[in-house]
Amino acid sequence: MSDLKERLKLVLKTLHIKNIEFSEATGFSTAYISMILNPESNKPVAPSARFYKAVQREYNINPEWLEKG
Repeated sequence: MSDLKERLKLVLKTLHIKNIEFSEATGFSTAYISMILNPESNKPVAPSARFYKAVQREYNINPEWLEKG
């Protein structure tokens, strides 16, 4: 996996969940999740520590793996 976007897509696919379900579970807007999944080349998104903690809490995913691979 090359980057956060690809790892997050893998998580969603593996868990069989949609962006909206992920958004609701983690407490982040669907727009925010979309910005991570489809970053504009000149405005990459750097999620906060709170984002990684929410993903770990809800889905038991290692935040270091999600962030750095």
